[in-house]
Amino acid sequence: MVACSEPDNAQALLGLVKENMKRAEYGAASLELANLIQSHPNHLEARLLQGKVSLAAGRAGSSEAQLKFARDLGAPGRLLYQPMAQAILAQGQPERIVEALGKRPEEAADVLAWLAARGTAALHTGQIGEAEEHFTEVMRLDKESLDGRLGLASVQRAHGDLESASVYIENATRTSPLSIAAWQALGALRYEEGRLVDAERAFVNAIEGVDGIDRAYEYMLARVGLIESQWHLDKKSLAIRNTRELMDSYPWHPLPKYVRGLLSFLDGEYSTAGDYLYRVIAVLPNHEPTLKLLSAINSAQGKLGRAQLYLEKYFTLNDSDPEMIVLLAETYLQMGNADESVATLRPLVTPSTEIAAYLDLYGTACRYAQSCNDGQTYLARAVRADPDNLRRQTRLAAAYLNRGDLVAADALMSTWNPPERITEISRQVLRLERFLRSRQYERAIEYAKKLRRENPANLHALLALAEVSYVRGETEEESAWLELARERNPSAVEPRLILASRHMLKQRYHQAVQVAQEAAAAHPYNASVLRILAHALVNIEQFDEALSTAAEAQRLAPTREANILTLIHAHLVNNNKLKAKALARELLDQSPTSTRAFAPMVLEIHKHGYERLAHETLEILTALEGEPDVIAEIKGDLFLMEEENELASSAYAKANSIKSNELRTLKTRLMRATIGNKTSNVYR
Repeated sequence: MVACSEPDNAQALLGLVKENMKRAEYGAASLELANLIQSHPNHLEARLLQGKVSLAAGRAGSSEAQLKFARDLGAPGRLLYQPMAQAILAQGQPERIVEALGKRPEEAADVLAWLAARGTAALHTGQIGEAEEHFTEVMRLDKESLDGRLGLASVQRAHGDLESASVYIENATRTSPLSIAAWQALGALRYEEGRLVDAERAFVNAIEGVDGIDRAYEYMLARVGLIESQWHLDKKSLAIRNTRELMDSYPWHPLPKYVRGLLSFLDGEYSTAGDYLYRVIAVLPNHEPTLKLLSAINSAQGKLGRAQLYLEKYFTLNDSDPEMIVLLAETYLQMGNADESVATLRPLVTPSTEIAAYLDLYGTACRYAQSCNDGQTYLARAVRADPDNLRRQTRLAAAYLNRGDLVAADALMSTWNPPERITEISRQVLRLERFLRSRQYERAIEYAKKLRRENPANLHALLALAEVSYVRGETEEESAWLELARERNPSAVEPRLILASRHMLKQRYHQAVQVAQEAAAAHPYNASVLRILAHALVNIEQFDEALSTAAEAQRLAPTREANILTLIHAHLVNNNKLKAKALARELLDQSPTSTRAFAPMVLEIHKHGYERLAHETLEILTALEGEPDVIAEIKGDLFLMEEENELASSAYAKANSIKSNELRTLKTRLMRATIGNKTSNVYR
């Protein structure tokens, strides 16, 4: 079409462009404008229109570039400020708007547009007070300003005052009954209020508006709002049809793809949803709604590392979203990082918190983080906040049993009437747990075997049989049950964790590595598994692999003391003493009483033939001002291993002189009684 036109017939070409724009055929309009700009690179109107068309088509970066070119050619601010702000917003970078708009213009006709764009920037960067000032000034200068009314409505919505927002928007629809932006704002408000029928009607009115290309962004938002309203009104087939039409109309724009991904997510089609949403995030890496959905999708699919990645990206943009804080805490818990789950949830859980879901998750995380008292306390608060939720009562009963409080557990379970309300699995777990905590081991064995007759792979039964064997000192029996649990439950982490720990205690390091590697393959984001694996790798002198594994465990659960110690150990055997010292300082600053936690590490280093390194580690602790009595005791243990009895006795005496307790007194007595003998045998 353009090829047949006269090259200098710019006005005719602009006429064709505007006809395409009226029909929302932005691809054809953009092509014609590109040809016009090629022959007339300084054509101001063409540059300005190309900026608006590119924005409508979803090419926000190109839109901004064209609008800047139009500005340099002298385009008035009233035609530039709004689309410029929208182009930058569409790129997810609202903080750039103020700089892009420049200083307040002198022309009165431009001031209103500048103030409205500044107000929009303030809204999207959370500066609500500043936004209100800008939009109030707009209304002072023009009492009938559409942008002023809609801006103040957005301010009131940000304050949570939906009633005042409704007044501003309804006034806007009365004074501008054909405005796309006014009806779109009303639809969004009614959708937020849950008035879906009214929202649908408002979005239809917006789509029938006549503002044209200057309101193309609001037009598309209205179509998106209409689709979401129809979906929740159970007009799903209509919503899907409208989504397809939206994607056909805006083939380059990421927002229709987001809508398609959202509908698939709501329908439980996570793979399809992901296909569309990954295309959105490639174009808009900071699009918060997409980051939220991708976090939820990956968490539901068990792709926990990827879920964590998107969640952490989301929190760089919005760190106060309770829904996402809970999802991150749940993700950490699934990854085996209970400490991080507790730390993540802590801001949501205060003495006045009464939201049962928060209290429940926090209590569960505390239990897995070995904070049994806190676990029981918060689970009890969750049950008080939601007394009819049997699942929460079940978790509280398990917490009571875990602490050995049989009276409280029995009292709670006696209220379940009828008892059949709880699930069969919950019943099995609670009954086994009660037998174990009340030391009714024969009954635990009998019941576990009954469960195994019904299901030979029953994980709870196998772990109960292993625990009874462990309590009775039947180590081979315990290993046999754990091996069977490992074989019959290939996706379960518990039997592998316990088995790897037992191999470590018996110094069967190669077997520990094999079991821990299996667990890590199935649970690559479980920090406890990686920590045990790193520890085992150190003991078979695979130091490089141990270091990378320990670093990953510490990255996943950075505040857990055991992970930091394992990483310090790995750095030491890799001769990275400066890094080890820095981590040791961090740990001692975090918990000055954690000096004792270093003792097993120092002794293990010595046991494996690294005597000098063990003493150097102790020197590091001394230089970092760890607890002097504990350091003296560790030094005594080292000398005892080296059969330097007099030096050991002196070190123990120093420990006693600093702070006496029964253990140190016993060690001193043992040392004095065995001077001149093979005291290493006493140590062992």
